[in-house]
Amino acid sequence: MPAAPSERDESDRAHATPVRLSVFGALSLEVAGVAVPLSPPRVAQVLAVLGLAGGEPVRIDDLVDALWGEDPPASARNQLHRLVGQARRALEPLLHAHAAGTLVVGSGTTYRLAVHSDGLDLLEFRRVLREARAAAPEARLRGYLEALAIAKVPAGTDLADDGVIGALKRGIERERVQTLIDAASLASNDRDTARELLEVAGELAERHPLDEAVQEAVARLLLATGHRTRALDLIRATEDRLGAELGVGASQGLKSAYVDALRADDGESGAEPWALPLPVALRSLYIQRPEHGVLLDAAADEAARGGSLAVVSGMGGIGKTTLVAEWARGNATRFRDGVLYFDAHGMNPATRAADVVEAMTAVLRALGEQKHGRPSPEEYRAAVGSRDVLLILDNVPGADFVRELLPLGGRSLVIAISRSALPGLIAREGAFALSVGILTDRQAIELLAMRLGRQGSPPTPGTVERLVAACGGLPLALTVAAARGMARQHGGITAIADEVERATRRLDPLSAGSADASVRVTLSWSVDRLSDGAKSLFGALSVYPGATWSIEAAESLHGTDRATTNAAVTELLGANLLGVDDRGRLQMHDLLRELGAESLDDLARIAAERRLVQHFVRTGYEATRLCLGRILDLTGIPTGPAENFGGAGEATEWFDDVRQVVREVIRIAVLGGWDLEVALLGAGYSFMINRIFDFERDLPLFEAFLEPSLRSGRGVLAMAARTRLAERYEASGRFEEAELLWEDAIAWARSEGTDEDLADALRLRGAAALHRRDHDLEFTIGILRESLEAARRARPGSPAVPIGLIFYGDALRQAGRLEAAIDAFAEIGTLPSPPPFYRAVSYSFLAMAYLELDRLPEAIEAAQISIPLIPAAGSGSATLAFQVIATAALRLGDTEQAAKACTDFRTAWSDEALDTMIARQAASGEDVHTPFATAPIVAEISRVEAALDG
Repeated sequence: MPAAPSERDESDRAHATPVRLSVFGALSLEVAGVAVPLSPPRVAQVLAVLGLAGGEPVRIDDLVDALWGEDPPASARNQLHRLVGQARRALEPLLHAHAAGTLVVGSGTTYRLAVHSDGLDLLEFRRVLREARAAAPEARLRGYLEALAIAKVPAGTDLADDGVIGALKRGIERERVQTLIDAASLASNDRDTARELLEVAGELAERHPLDEAVQEAVARLLLATGHRTRALDLIRATEDRLGAELGVGASQGLKSAYVDALRADDGESGAEPWALPLPVALRSLYIQRPEHGVLLDAAADEAARGGSLAVVSGMGGIGKTTLVAEWARGNATRFRDGVLYFDAHGMNPATRAADVVEAMTAVLRALGEQKHGRPSPEEYRAAVGSRDVLLILDNVPGADFVRELLPLGGRSLVIAISRSALPGLIAREGAFALSVGILTDRQAIELLAMRLGRQGSPPTPGTVERLVAACGGLPLALTVAAARGMARQHGGITAIADEVERATRRLDPLSAGSADASVRVTLSWSVDRLSDGAKSLFGALSVYPGATWSIEAAESLHGTDRATTNAAVTELLGANLLGVDDRGRLQMHDLLRELGAESLDDLARIAAERRLVQHFVRTGYEATRLCLGRILDLTGIPTGPAENFGGAGEATEWFDDVRQVVREVIRIAVLGGWDLEVALLGAGYSFMINRIFDFERDLPLFEAFLEPSLRSGRGVLAMAARTRLAERYEASGRFEEAELLWEDAIAWARSEGTDEDLADALRLRGAAALHRRDHDLEFTIGILRESLEAARRARPGSPAVPIGLIFYGDALRQAGRLEAAIDAFAEIGTLPSPPPFYRAVSYSFLAMAYLELDRLPEAIEAAQISIPLIPAAGSGSATLAFQVIATAALRLGDTEQAAKACTDFRTAWSDEALDTMIARQAASGEDVHTPFATAPIVAEISRVEAALDG
C-alpha cells in the first residue's frame, strides 16, 4: 500500500484549506462544504489521477497519458500545466492566477496532491486501515468495518477502466478486497459484526465473481450469521463459474469452507428473510448503479436510528422496481423482521389500484399477524411500529396512500416507488428522494450484452451501439428490443436495430406483442393521467427540433399565458415526463417525444409548428436589437414570448448552442409556406449566418428564402434576401448570378429604400468582395466608402456607421493603409453608445493594425479593451485578441504575458472547436488574410508557444 503523506501539526491543520476530494464512487469535490463542479472534463481527469494516487507523486508523462492516451498533441505538456493551474484554483478558489498554491505540489517531473487525510477519502480509508492493523484483535475488526464504510463502493465509478486511471483504480480495489478478507477472518464468532460486513461483502462478491478468496470470505460470513444454505449455494455457484470460465477447480480454502458449511447447524428457519416475494429481477438483466445504492444505504442507516422513508421515482420503464428489488436482496439482512413487497397497481389503468386496507391486510398477514376482517389503522401501526422491516410499496397511486402505511416507531425503512416524484412526502415527511435516470451508453451496452449473451453469440459492437442510441438508454426499450431480436428466426438483433432506426413511428418496433412488453403502452399510462392542459403541452413540445428548450419556448408552443404553461410544466415534471438539465432548461426523453408527436393530429401539429416559428422570429428580433442595434418590423407576427437574453453576449452564446435548431425552424417555415415568417427569420438571423449555415449544404435554403421574401410585400426584406443569397453564390463561385442579385438589391435601395438600406446593401456587397481570395481592393474600398457615406446620412445613432467603419477600415488595412485604418477603427470608440459587438470587433481590428505597425504596447492595450467585450462579438474576436497579445508580448520580451495569452486562448477554444471554425471558413471561401481567419491565428499561437518552450 502506498505510504500516506506526512501528518501536519495542529497549527497547520487549523489553517488548512477546507477541501474534501472524494474518489470512492463518482469523483466529487467540496470546498468549504460547498460542492464544486468538476469541469472542464480534463481538469476533472487531473484531479482524478492525483486523487487516485493518494498523495503519491505522479509523473507528468503519466498525466499526459491519462489525459490524451497514445496520441497526445504537440502542446500536451503546456496544456497540462494550464490544466494543473485550473485544478489548483478548483481546490483553492482564492488562489492567484499564477500562484502555485499548497494543495497541488509540483517538483520538476511530477505533481502530487498534498492534502491531509480529512481532505481525501482514499487517505482517510488508508489511515483508518493502518490504525486498525496496529490495534488489538477486538478493536481491529471495528477498524476494518470503519474503513469499509468509507470505501463501500469502488473508486472512480464514473472514470475509465483503462490506462493510468484504470491501473490506479485496480490497485485501490485490491485494497478493498484485502480489507474484506482480513475482516471476515476475524468475524466468525461475532454474529452482529458479520451481519454488518455482509452489506459490503455482497457488492464485492458480485464485482469479483471469480476471486475465490472473496467468495470464501462471503461464505464464512454467511455461516457466521446462520445462513448455511446460502453459503453452500454460493460455494457451489463459484465452483461452477471457475470450471466453466477458467477451466479450474476450487482452491483449498473454498473447499474447506464447503466442508465447514456441511458440518454447520442450519440456523435458518427455512425461509428467506422476506415475507412477501420480491418481483423477479434476474441478475443478468440488472445493471449496478452505485450512486443510487449509496442513497438507499443512507436511508437504511437512518432507519436503524428510528425509521425513515425514501421515494424512488422516474419515468416508466426506467428500471425503478428492479433497482429497489436488487438492493433489497443485497441488504435483506439489515432488517431483522423481513422484507415486505406490495404492488399497489397505481399506474396501469387496466388494473384496479389497491386501497390502503388491502395493503395493510397483506403486510399484517406476511408478518404473521393474522387478522379477521378489515384491520384498523391503529391495529396496523401497533403491529408494524414495533418491527424492523423493509417495506417496499410499488406503483403507489399517491402520497396519501404512502402516509397511511408509515409505521409509528420502530426501525423500519419504507421505500415508495412511483413515476411521480411525490414532492409532498419529501417536503412534509422528510423522505429521501432518489430520481432514477436513463442508463449511460456504457451501462446500456452492458445490459444488452448480458441479455443477448444468454442466447447465442452477441451481436457486433456497431449493432449494439445503434440500438442503444435508438432506445435512448431506457432499460425497458432495450430489453424489449433484445427479446424481439432473440425471437426472430432471421436477422436477429441486427434486423431489430434496422427496424427501430427506419421506423416512421419509433415506438412501433419497441413492442413484444403484449401490454406489459410495450414501451408505448407503458409510457402512455403516465400521459393518460395528465390534465388536458398538461397533455396539450406534452404534445406541442414534441415539435421542437432541439434537445432542450426554455420556459419561454414552452409558453410559445403551448399558445397560452405563462401561468398556465408553468402549471402544465409542473405537472409534467411531477410525472417524470419532463426533466431539467444542469442549465435549468427543460428536456424530454426521445421516446416520450415520439409519444407526444403521436398525440397530435395534423391541425394541432401545424398550429404548434407555426407558434414555434413565430417564437424564433421574435427571438431573432431580440438578438438583432441587442447585438446590432437593429429594429425589425414585426407587424403581422403575434405578440408573445421570446428567448430571454441578459445581453448581447447571452444572445451570441444561445446562437452557438442552437444553430442546428434555427436551421430546422427555417426549414419548417419554408415547408409551411409562411412567407412573412421566412423573410423575418432570414433578416433576424443574418448576423449569425456564418455560424448557423453551411455554405454548400444550405445553399438551397438560401434560395428558398428569396421567393417568400419577395412575396412578403416588404421591399427591405426582399433586398436583404437578395444580398444573403448573393453572398452564398459568390462564395460558391457563381459570380454572374451573384452580380445580378447585387444589382437588384442596390438598385432597390437607391430608388425606394432609405440611406440606411443603401448603406447595408453596399456594405454587404463590399464585405463579400473583401472575403474573396481574388478580390480587387480598390474596387472594394470604393464600395465600402460609398456605404459609409450613406450610413452617415442615415438616422442619428444608426448602427450602419460603426459596422461600415469596421469593413472600411479592414479594407484599408489589407491595402496597407494602416494609419487610415487605425483612424477608422478608433472612430468607433467616439460614437454614441455603439453596440458591444461593434466595439469588440473594432478594438480587435485596431489591435491588429497596431501590431502590423509594430506599435506593440498600443496593440496590447487595444486587445485588452476588446477582451471584456468578447462575449458579444463571438469567437473570432476572442481568438484575434489573444493572438495579438501573445505575439506583441513575445516581441517585447514579456514572456509571462505571452504565456498567459496562449493559456487563455487554449482554455477558451478546444482543438475540436478550432478545427470546426477552420473548416467552416475554408468552405466559405473566406480570404485567409482577414483578421478573423482562424487557421493563421492558431499557427501564430503555436509559434509563440514553441518560442516560449524553447
